[in-house]
Amino acid sequence: TVAGFVVTSDRCAHWIHSGDSRIYWFRGARLVQRTMDHSYVQRLVDEGQLSEAEASTHPQSNLLTACLGTAQDPTSTSERFEGMEVGDTLMCCSDGLWHYFTAQEL
Repeated sequence: TVAGFVVTSDRCAHWIHSGDSRIYWFRGARLVQRTMDHSYVQRLVDEGQLSEAEASTHPQSNLLTACLGTAQDPTSTSERFEGMEVGDTLMCCSDGLWHYFTAQEL
């Protein structure tokens, strides 16, 4: 999986990701936005079949619907967010980090 971002001089953040590596945008201690995983359980959350809390302990939480390094072209999501402020924090991390913490703990 992969995630990356760039912040431009006009206070915009552009990011792209594939798989379950995430980008978090914090303003102070508040989570503003995070990327949505390309995973089986994220699809269940999106469809209203699981809560975020249930997804984090689901036995199939590691099944990806998109990633790099397969025979298929990877699915990726790119986004642009305007309104970055001085002091905002962007954090890229893999599931090796975010899986063990809540957004509040991060």
